Amino acid sequence: MVIFLPESLQVSTNYDYFFKECGFNLEDFPLRERRKITNYIETQLNKSGIKTLDTTSALEKENGMYINSDVHLNKEGHKIVSKLIVDFIESNLVSTR
Repeated sequence: MVIFLPESLQVSTNYDYFFKECGFNLEDFPLRERRKITNYIETQLNKSGIKTLDTTSALEKENGMYINSDVHLNKEGHKIVSKLIVDFIESNLVSTR
């Protein structure tokens, strides 16, 4: 199981210098396009049979839970993500025998 949380690379340019030092060319990826990276990784994992949970999409739907310039979850964000994880585990990984 892989859980995706919002990443700084997807919501802020504050840490671009770090990714550039690691060899990434980010000029080709404006913020709105960077979710494609996670989507690609998620697709490949799913093709390999690895279950994934992308919490960013759920947080975007909740009013005030997703802030475009910050990746840190507030108290309500933590509650939402923890419920998502529990529901995901119960739905996908817990045997009901």
